[in-house]
Amino acid sequence: MRSSADLATDKAFIGAGNLWLLRTSKNVAQDIISVHRFFALPLPIDAPGL
Repeated sequence: MRSSADLATDKAFIGAGNLWLLRTSKNVAQDIISVHRFFALPLPIDAPGL
């Protein structure tokens, strides 16, 4: 059995990891778009606002 302190720590790590993933995936998406623009490749999605 895990203690409640262990579970709280797990939750904190998971929360921080999710925030990091959200920020990272946003950055990765922007990087992919700029790479596509640089090489003048067609984007796989319609992204008029980017």
